[in-house]
Amino acid sequence: MIKVLNSTVPVFGACDDLDICGYNADCTVSAALSNTVSDDCTPENLLVVDFKIDLDNDGTYDLIGANVSPYPYPNPNGMPILPVAYTDLGTGEYEITIGSYDFPIGTHRILWNAEDKCSNVGTCEYLFDAQDCAKPTPKAFHGLAVDIQPVTNAVTVTAMMMDAGSFDNCCLAANPFRIASPSGGPGQTTPPNSTQVVFGCNDLGSQSVDLWVQDCNGNWDYVTSYVNVQNNMAARTVAGAN
Repeated sequence: MIKVLNSTVPVFGACDDLDICGYNADCTVSAALSNTVSDDCTPENLLVVDFKIDLDNDGTYDLIGANVSPYPYPNPNGMPILPVAYTDLGTGEYEITIGSYDFPIGTHRILWNAEDKCSNVGTCEYLFDAQDCAKPTPKAFHGLAVDIQPVTNAVTVTAMMMDAGSFDNCCLAANPFRIASPSGGPGQTTPPNSTQVVFGCNDLGSQSVDLWVQDCNGNWDYVTSYVNVQNNMAARTVAGAN
């Protein structure tokens, strides 16, 4: 009897690290990870493809799954088994897609394995970064009235004074607020560095301001409001005053 053995392992289509964006209200990232696999000998529909996911990339697997049911390998720790879809692409490749899962924000690791009928095992391992891409929700008071101080002939308005309860789906940054005046208008992408603005006697009346808010994952957004600068204490208003 002659037995012909093949030593070529199954090949996965993509093994590069990737970033995935999330917008969930509970600060998770919904994603359906997928990969393609092919083999030079065993028909792809006969390959056994499984995966293991290490949440937070801490060296411990937390989620598993495979293209066959029941799960074909030991699972002594009782890890959750995610559902998968295994699809013939008609190009000599099959696509395996993990059912959508809500991943926590952070860097995770996935290990794919594919075993053919000659017991050759191909592997594919990479990191995926689940990112919070939802911007914070800035809320500013619709108009803030302030009075020029007679001693300094000026009044300072901080970004926090304009905040009316800004929030985020995850969390706000430790120092989340910035302010600018006059407003830069719509379409801005870069926040200012200032946390306060100073108005003088030449700024009486309505002054536009932008309140910028940053979340704990580095996303910014802003709203435009105004400050009504008043001079009720008769600070000097001559040209050249602050």
